Amino acid sequence: MDGFEFTRHLRASPETEELPVIMITSRSGGKHRQQANELGVDAFLVKPYKEKELMEKLDELLHSEEQENE
Repeated sequence: MDGFEFTRHLRASPETEELPVIMITSRSGGKHRQQANELGVDAFLVKPYKEKELMEKLDELLHSEEQENE
């Protein structure tokens, strides 16, 4: 199962459809970015990714989740 298939499974289940997804991949082409976007991936990082970029995305997603729960 690759990340795209995993994301499809997450989004198909009512228990997990709202979980934020950060995809980290070696696939940098527009086709893969578009596919990830269509699946509802929240952030798309290409290997080698920068730790700072990952931490910023995590912070952004966690804070947006907190704001939705208020």
